[in-house]
Amino acid sequence: MAALSEAGQTGEAVQAAEALAAKNPSDKKAQLNLANMYMQADQMPKAAAVMDKLRSSGQLTEEREYKQLYSIYANTENKEKDVIAVINEGLQKGILKPDYQVYLALAQSYYYSDQVPQAIDAWQKAAPALQGR
Repeated sequence: MAALSEAGQTGEAVQAAEALAAKNPSDKKAQLNLANMYMQADQMPKAAAVMDKLRSSGQLTEEREYKQLYSIYANTENKEKDVIAVINEGLQKGILKPDYQVYLALAQSYYYSDQVPQAIDAWQKAAPALQGR
């Protein structure tokens, strides 16, 4: 897949990742590779679907995985509520660290979904975290 992708054959790389993921639906690594291939092919809704399936089955266990999912949603139109849900879940589970980036994404998502008091709260939490950077 990597060789195909590096050679500019993104479509073929996506097909290879889809085939591998279909053969191994419970293999987290195969599913993460598929999501990454979708992202490289600018197919964000498909990447989000794969990542969210992993999330709903409890397979997202690392900070980078939660960040990847909320970043996909943050870069997809009208997905602010999904960003909020993913971040709050990650924070609640202790997987996401309460840092500047997390609170900034949360604040922006609250703001753009017309939840201004929650946005202000998240921005207030982001400010001290910025000083610690």
